[in-house]
Amino acid sequence: MNTSSLEQLATDILGSAALAGAPANPALVRRVLDAFELGFSEAAVQLGTTSHTNGERELSFRYVALGESHFPHRPNPAGIDPSCVDPWLIARAQGVLVERGHAIERLLPALASRFRVGGWGVEAGAAWGIERLWPFLSASYPVAQALRLSELPTTMSRH
Repeated sequence: MNTSSLEQLATDILGSAALAGAPANPALVRRVLDAFELGFSEAAVQLGTTSHTNGERELSFRYVALGESHFPHRPNPAGIDPSCVDPWLIARAQGVLVERGHAIERLLPALASRFRVGGWGVEAGAAWGIERLWPFLSASYPVAQALRLSELPTTMSRH
C-alpha cells in the first residue's frame, strides 16, 4: 500500500469515529497502521463500533489474514526476522504494545511456538490502540494439549 492509501485509511477511520460519536486519537491510529502496514493494506479490514449511547461509543479497526501463505510484514522492525508474521513480536518491537507482566502475555508466543498457526488477527481501538491479537490455528488440537501449556493463565485452565 502506498503512503497515500494508508493516509486514506487513517482518514476513513477517524471520519468513521466522528460519525459514530466515538473518540479517536489520530497519532495512535497512525502508529498502529504504520506498525501493521501490510496487514491493513493486504488483508480484510473491518471497522466496528459499540452500541453504547453517544459519548460512550468506541470505534475499532481490525485486519484478519488467513491461510498458510498469509503475507509477511515487511519491512520488519530492527531485530525481527523478515519472515516474521507474528503480530505480538511486531507490536512489541514497534512500541504499540507494552508488556505489563500479565500472564496472558506469555500465552500468544507459547501458542505460536507449539501449534501451527494459519493466520493472525489484529484489532485496535481508534482511541486506545491495540486491543486484541489472536492466532488462527491451522488445525484442531485436543484441548488437553492447550491445557498442558505452562503459560496458560490459571484463570483459564480452571475453566
